Amino acid sequence: MLILWVHFINWLVLFAAAGIALLSSNHKLSTIFMMVARVCYIIAIVTGIIMMIHSWQSHPTLTLLKGILGLLVIASLEIAFAHKRRKQLSSKLMVIVLVLLIGVAAFGLYLTQGRPL
Repeated sequence: MLILWVHFINWLVLFAAAGIALLSSNHKLSTIFMMVARVCYIIAIVTGIIMMIHSWQSHPTLTLLKGILGLLVIASLEIAFAHKRRKQLSSKLMVIVLVLLIGVAAFGLYLTQGRPL
């Protein structure tokens, strides 16, 4: 149960850090929160793999889909961070990141039966 909370809180911190990094006009603050988000990736991947082992038995397809979506979130955030550094961040990319984040959250809450909440 503890791993669920660690994973859940980590994703909340990741969401906040990514939001600040992408929406901030201060370059130094943006860079700091990009690094915080990257540390959160590591925690999310490790805790996600641990939870994946447990949920694989009951929902293998959804578990695989959630894992893929989680990696897509990380990839889309990195693409958004690169665009932000080049000052080419578009609202379309921001919407893609937000939709992927919501999708990962929905699958995660379904697979854990809403337990962290």
